[in-house]
Amino acid sequence: MSDKLTKKRIEELSEKWLNGSLTKGEQEEYDQWYGSFKDEVHNLTESDFLEKKDKIYQTIQSREGLGANSIKLKRKKTLRHIALVAASICIFSIATSLLYNFILEKKRINQEILYSAITPGKDQAILTLDNGTIYNLDSLENGEIFKEDGISIEKNENGELIYSIEGKSKKVIMNTVSTPKGGQFKIILPDGSLVWLNADSQLKFPSAFIGADRKVELEGEAYFEVAKNKSLPFKVITRKEEIEVLGTHFNVNSYGEEETSSIALLEGKVKVAISSTDFDFLAPGQQAVVKNGSMTIHPVNLSEAVAWKNGEFMFNDENMKSVMQKIARWYDIEMVLAPQLENISIWGTVSKYEDIREVLKVIEMTGSVHFKIEGRRIYVTK
Repeated sequence: MSDKLTKKRIEELSEKWLNGSLTKGEQEEYDQWYGSFKDEVHNLTESDFLEKKDKIYQTIQSREGLGANSIKLKRKKTLRHIALVAASICIFSIATSLLYNFILEKKRINQEILYSAITPGKDQAILTLDNGTIYNLDSLENGEIFKEDGISIEKNENGELIYSIEGKSKKVIMNTVSTPKGGQFKIILPDGSLVWLNADSQLKFPSAFIGADRKVELEGEAYFEVAKNKSLPFKVITRKEEIEVLGTHFNVNSYGEEETSSIALLEGKVKVAISSTDFDFLAPGQQAVVKNGSMTIHPVNLSEAVAWKNGEFMFNDENMKSVMQKIARWYDIEMVLAPQLENISIWGTVSKYEDIREVLKVIEMTGSVHFKIEGRRIYVTK
């Protein structure tokens, strides 16, 4: 209650409010007291508010003898005084009800603010040359970025990174394109091969392919459309495997922190090796899965394998741990998942450019889990 009004004064104003006899000045005085609840509640959590409400209510009960022994009220209490006490409690109940709704609304608005701060990923990446020069690709204007000794790097009007060689330049510059969490980027390599780099990934490659093969190093996930060249095999090196092709379309998912990596083939033929003696060949529609140092070959849903490139999350009997990792990388957030929920399988498809609430809603519709947001951390609960 307000520190400016005594208990007696509040009772007087409450009585006048009930019979409609408040003057203009008294109405302002009463409104100020009533409004003071809202000022106090701004700094209260929901539990604090409920606790305070109960304490005040109990104080009124105790003060007026309306507790468990209220039936033994002294006869000298007048009917009018009892009515006034009941009215005071009624007013207090209405006020606390309104303020409880107020704090819930405030909580909802705060939740809206938290969710609105989490946005889908976008085209963004960092280019690092071997001389230490760094370019922030998403903030650079379109046009030429670098030109030296017959080698040029350009960012075109579609935001793609293009490498080209003039004449017979023998100079080679090593390049590393890395995407942050919440980023993706498309690269056109010196041989014309196309690479789509997913979030939180890194591709290292030379500015010119000189030698017996075309070799790139990948950490994370990328989709490749390799330019055909029978005399120069194209190799993708990860921490877990080596993929060799002549000209084909395939997806590689090989994040260092994940125990499983996969290579899905859409077109052509690839060789996947995890050692010099342990290798296999993939046909279109197949996927190699590498886990704990061994490799298995399975049929694969190609739409699912490249859903990320096509702007979707597609979950087909996918475990919750993998799903949460994908969402966390794309929205640049932290997902806190209890170990007992990691192996729950879910199905569903949703655009990865949706508001994160829509993505989480699709997952919640499975009835498997619920979500609670705190800043950029989302808790996954049963």
